[in-house]
Amino acid sequence: MLRGEVKSMSEHFEQIFSGIIDQKISRSETKKILLEINHQGFSTPVFIGATMALKKRMRKINAPINAIDVCGTGGDK
Repeated sequence: MLRGEVKSMSEHFEQIFSGIIDQKISRSETKKILLEINHQGFSTPVFIGATMALKKRMRKINAPINAIDVCGTGGDK
């Protein structure tokens, strides 16, 4: 895979994961997407796209030096 192809595909997967994270893609469509990714394998563009979607949503926090996060995201029901 050429570098330009990886970037283009990564951007495509970033849009997909952004839609999933922002709940703009239905649960049933999300399930289909994730099952297909799992079936095909986690390629470099998939990994990069997911990472970039998450990194754009990161928030900086003030925490003590050497603090460790031992809590969940709060998303469990």
